Amino acid sequence: MIAYPMHAEIVGKHVLYQDTASNTLGLITIVLYLFATVAALVVSSTKRVYVLGIIMGLSFIVSAFFYIRCLTSVWCFFAAVMSFWVSYIVRDEHKKFHFPKHALAMALAQWSRHNTDTIESPCLH
Repeated sequence: MIAYPMHAEIVGKHVLYQDTASNTLGLITIVLYLFATVAALVVSSTKRVYVLGIIMGLSFIVSAFFYIRCLTSVWCFFAAVMSFWVSYIVRDEHKKFHFPKHALAMALAQWSRHNTDTIESPCLH
């Protein structure tokens, strides 16, 4: 954004981002961004994360096919919608590994009782 200034304007009901970067640089950026965001999800062994990756990939294809000029803003809209799926994944995974609120405090207290007897500080001598 520093090297290639960006300009945004409303076109229809979408935001059109225009920059001065070449088309080749823009294509490389899109490919790298897709690889970083979608590929990691698609190779996940967690089924819901894999599904999220597929949905993200399909939403990119739909955005590019129907709204190529406003791809960034339309795909961001899809990402906002997909955030509900992410919250579902996180909430459901949290239930699987639910610990009582005081479990960490109990574990730390037990650890400190066990280790305070064996700790020798050079300041004590």
